Amino acid sequence: MTARPRALIVAAGVGRRLGRHTARRPKPLVYVAGRPILAHLLDALPPLGVTDVVVVAGYLRGQIEEYLAARPGASARVVVQAEPLGNGHAVYAARDHLEGPVLIQFGDTIPRLDLGALLAREAASIAVAEVDDPRGYGIVEVDDRGRVRRLWEKPAEPRGRRAVAGTFYFPDAGPLREALDEMVRRDARRAGEFWLVDAVQHVIDRGIAVETFPVDRFYDCGTVDTVLLANRELLAANSGLGAPETRGADVDGESVIVPPVAIAPGAVIREARIGPYVTVAPGARIVRSRLRDAIVHPGAVLEGADVAHEIVDEPVVACGGG
Repeated sequence: MTARPRALIVAAGVGRRLGRHTARRPKPLVYVAGRPILAHLLDALPPLGVTDVVVVAGYLRGQIEEYLAARPGASARVVVQAEPLGNGHAVYAARDHLEGPVLIQFGDTIPRLDLGALLAREAASIAVAEVDDPRGYGIVEVDDRGRVRRLWEKPAEPRGRRAVAGTFYFPDAGPLREALDEMVRRDARRAGEFWLVDAVQHVIDRGIAVETFPVDRFYDCGTVDTVLLANRELLAANSGLGAPETRGADVDGESVIVPPVAIAPGAVIREARIGPYVTVAPGARIVRSRLRDAIVHPGAVLEGADVAHEIVDEPVVACGGG
């Protein structure tokens, strides 16, 4: 019987490009389309029979641990990355779990892909998608058989536009563990960090085939613009333009809800116009305000505000400005 894959989610980064929005919240807990980014990854696993989940946490890891403990069902195990030394080092921190089939995903990236088809593959595979500007991504070069030949992390002069979409699958993760051990032993850092793509390149250089798995779309939620883009497109994809998703929120009769939106239980809406493309998290309170293309995090309070294309964090009170 083939062993069920283990999932390893890297959720240890600081998220500096999001600035104040990750000053008190780890990036994987930033809300997108009604849920934290981390929830989009975790929720996709049980339907595929993946119940063994390891989350690598570092920055503000207590919040990650609290979030996982509060989720219904079996809680994921947490491994701590003690120092922020890159995504390769984060996977290295969980090297004791790199055996048998392992799915690795970045905790700040939401891919739209057929995960079941990826996990059915016999060869190691990297999810990739074409991007307009490849300079900010890991880039994949393939040979004439479609196998990965070379990987680069954020190259200044990219060779192609195939970007790593934050998801890797190894039917046997043993060679990756060995590559990570070797990389750390040799202190093979670039720009002060250990990169996962460098370890995968070591696996390829040893003669192990690594293929690509094409995906149509993925969201690298590293900036305000990309977070809001993901929020817009996933709300539209998940809810369509039908009845608004309020999920038991306290919404009064004076408020107007313009779908697609996701308003969580525990949110309070009074005399407000919400939407389109708005996520309101649990515990937020919005009074006499207008919001569109926005995300409101837990505990935020808005009164008399006009907010567009913005992420609102607790405990912000925005009065009269947008």
